[in-house]
Amino acid sequence: MLDDAFPTGPYLSYVGPNSAMVRWTTAQADMGLVEWGEWDDLYWQAEEAAAATLHGVELAPLKPGTRYAYRVHSGGAASEIHHFHAAPPAGVPAYFTVFGDNQNGPDHFVQVANDMREWGPNLVLGVGDHVQDGADPALPPLQLFEPAESLFSEIPFYAALGNHDWGSPWFFDYFDYPHPDVEGEKANYYSFTWGNTFFLVLNTNSLLCPLGEIAVPQSKWLKETLASPGAAQATWRVAYAHEPGWSESWSPGNCYYDGNPCIRNFVLPLLAEHGFHLYFAGHTHAYERGMVDGIVHIITGGGGGSLDEWCTDLPSTSVIYQEHHFLRVEAGCDSLVVEAQDISGVVFDWVELAAGKPGQVVDEGPMPDLPTLKVNTASTWP
Repeated sequence: MLDDAFPTGPYLSYVGPNSAMVRWTTAQADMGLVEWGEWDDLYWQAEEAAAATLHGVELAPLKPGTRYAYRVHSGGAASEIHHFHAAPPAGVPAYFTVFGDNQNGPDHFVQVANDMREWGPNLVLGVGDHVQDGADPALPPLQLFEPAESLFSEIPFYAALGNHDWGSPWFFDYFDYPHPDVEGEKANYYSFTWGNTFFLVLNTNSLLCPLGEIAVPQSKWLKETLASPGAAQATWRVAYAHEPGWSESWSPGNCYYDGNPCIRNFVLPLLAEHGFHLYFAGHTHAYERGMVDGIVHIITGGGGGSLDEWCTDLPSTSVIYQEHHFLRVEAGCDSLVVEAQDISGVVFDWVELAAGKPGQVVDEGPMPDLPTLKVNTASTWP
């Protein structure tokens, strides 16, 4: 459902089991109010303390897994009635979608966003580069929020920072992600749990790897988070960031990039030590799937931006596809299935994993006979 009452939103910038944050923007500073309640009723009200142009109202307390309705008001305007589900209790299966690199491609991204919403996820993950220039305040509405309006008003969106997103506070103003307990740091890397799945979100724009033997804030936080009860107790452990460890594709006519050495040499081996199952990335505008250190490594940079081309074979990569697409993931009790769907509706690749057995592939694609799909038969699967 399109909702044109406000320049941006309403959208869900955070949803937990006990609270949710609803945000929207107005052209002038106004007070904001949210009517809300369980299922289809709007019997409670939550109001802002001061007038603003970027609004944020917390809805609490929530009951885990419960469906809620809400409608926002500012300056005499009111949104449509929207719905969301509070995050479920621990152990409940999670259904989520993943996309990245939609910048400069709103015409393709609106199709990707509509397809994600039609599939019906609990949450949406973004692997970065959601705007072309993070310093341009006009781009978040045009390149991210407007194309995904009907998606983000009902499904919470958890983004990683891309290199194009960097350079402006827009990311921190628009979202309410869990802040790391590191002095001076904003939520440019974070972790959270949704049902049976633990999510680790890294920032490949800032220092991530130790400087020799000297830990940096993100590397220290990463090691502490991997050892946390939340990570250890989850059925599934998923990490994502903007840059991949390995990449076979890059910009047309320019094949210098083959992945991020920090992710390749530090992050992926560390994730493997802690039983992670998946690592999602973007940066390369294509789809690539392989296995690295026993972790399924997927590039999903086909959210809308111009596509890259295949450059070279790498032993860590088995499937490459240069089309706009997104991922849909079913994290069940006993198995997890990742399916990749392009904007024509074709599920062109998939992989199924077994619970408790990181690195064990139960079943996999890809779909044969697609013009730009390449299967690397020389790949190795450790």
